[in-house]
Amino acid sequence: LAVDLMKAARDAGLSVPGDLSVLGVDDLYGAEKHNLTTIRFSYRDVGRVAMQSWLALQEGASAADCPHVIPGSLVERQSIGRLK
Repeated sequence: LAVDLMKAARDAGLSVPGDLSVLGVDDLYGAEKHNLTTIRFSYRDVGRVAMQSWLALQEGASAADCPHVIPGSLVERQSIGRLK
């Protein structure tokens, strides 16, 4: 989605990152090719947190009680501009 957004912005005459900063999530295929800054995380961690949350909900916990923090790392490329 983020790569498509970058293409649409350029088609509209906008500069990435000059006029628009774009941050992706997943570091999926194509992110590096398109110089997309992204957040990389482990799908194993996503599955673990989802299962922990589901089990807690089955035992009567509320959604607010379930953990939703998934560790990730920033992969800096060229799609984020500086704040002015």
